[in-house]
Amino acid sequence: MAGNSRVREENEELRGRVVELERECAELRKQLAVHAPHAAAGNMPEPLREYSDSICERVLAMGSAGMSEGEWVAALNVGHSTWEEWKALHPALMDACERAYSQRQAYWDGLAQKAIATNNNRFPMAIYKAIKDEKPPTTSAKGDASKLVMIDLRETATP
Repeated sequence: MAGNSRVREENEELRGRVVELERECAELRKQLAVHAPHAAAGNMPEPLREYSDSICERVLAMGSAGMSEGEWVAALNVGHSTWEEWKALHPALMDACERAYSQRQAYWDGLAQKAIATNNNRFPMAIYKAIKDEKPPTTSAKGDASKLVMIDLRETATP
C-alpha cells in the first residue's frame, strides 16, 4: 500500500503543477494581448458586418456545446451592441438564443449527472451553480422609434 500513497502524492504534485502552468499561460496570454495584439488575435474570425440566417445555426451548435452567450458573441466576433440590435430586429435569432440557452443548460446538467454517477468530486460545482442561476437571454435594446415613425417637419404653405 506504500506504493499507492506515493502515486497519490505524485498525482497531487502533478495537479499542482498543472494549475501553476494554467495560471502562467493565462498571464502570458494577457501579456501577448497587450504587447502583440496582432499575434493574440491571430485566430480570431473576421468580424461579421451583416446579419445572416446562418448565425442561428451556429448559435444553436455553440449552445449545445455548453458555451455561454458571451462566448457565442466572441466566437462570431460581433460587438455587444450589434448583437443586441440583431436580437431585437431578428426574431429568429432571439428564438435561437433562447433554444441555445436551453441546450447549454442541458449540456451542463448532463455533465453534473455524470459527475454524480461516477463520484467525481472534481466537478466544478460552483461553475455549474452559476450557470444554473443564469437568466435566459433577452434583448436589452429599447428600440429606435426613428425606424418606426417618420414625421414630416417641413412647413406647409397655407393659402
